[in-house]
Amino acid sequence: MELFFEVHQSRMTQDARDQAGRARQKAEEAESRVLRAEAAANKALLICEALWTMLREKVGASDDELLGRIRELDASDGKLDGKVRRPPVPCPECKRDTPARLMRCIYCGAATTLTPFAS
Repeated sequence: MELFFEVHQSRMTQDARDQAGRARQKAEEAESRVLRAEAAANKALLICEALWTMLREKVGASDDELLGRIRELDASDGKLDGKVRRPPVPCPECKRDTPARLMRCIYCGAATTLTPFAS
């Protein structure tokens, strides 16, 4: 009887180790994705700041104008929440509303027109 208990315990221990290994791998993958997203966000911020300084220097736009435009874009979806939500666009073929971020209609598969800032 004791042998069966030891075999059972050994199997349970190995299962727990396997689960821990899979959890560790998932955590490492998630950390890697977060680091890549953080790097992309930092690069985008740097690009935005470079573009803004160029506009300010070459066109003479002011920080107040930029802040006003940010508020205007933020409020364009009806909410001042620091996000821009693009409304759905009608499919050029079937005329059904399709999310603006998609390249093809979810109903008929027709190619849609992407905007430069669809996300």
